[in-house]
Amino acid sequence: TSDGSSASPSEMKWCGEDSVVLHWKNLGILMVGPYGDWLRFPYDHSDNVYIIPEIDSCRVVTDTSVEILQRVPPATALLLRIGSIEPAAMLLDAADAFESGSPASDEAARAIIRTGMLMEAIETCIDASVREFDIPLQKRLLRAASYGLHFSYKDPNELENIM
Repeated sequence: TSDGSSASPSEMKWCGEDSVVLHWKNLGILMVGPYGDWLRFPYDHSDNVYIIPEIDSCRVVTDTSVEILQRVPPATALLLRIGSIEPAAMLLDAADAFESGSPASDEAARAIIRTGMLMEAIETCIDASVREFDIPLQKRLLRAASYGLHFSYKDPNELENIM
């Protein structure tokens, strides 16, 4: 690691489909993504740290806590990346503007309709909300999807496929 450890990790486990989690007793946990990006999580406060792989994440069990490590889901990354111009991010911004009472929210939603990607934006908001652990953010994403549905002029039977 960059901290200079030449020792082998005490544990190495898969985290989801494409990330690896490594644990060193004196350095903590290192999560390495599929493109070599990494994050370090220090666990200096606990002597016993165990990594338990799950289908889409890892549980980190210590003497005092249980935490979940997970790669940011792609739908969430599209929505919440700074400066994102993805249709779903634009829908989320429009819904936030509507919540705050801004008259510009209607035009922002109609701009997404003109791109022909409204249904994709709605589906991305729903997909991101399903994978989100933070309840206020989950509600915000679902409100954005609901706001987008108000602008869809499709047959209600077609909407069953996204719910």
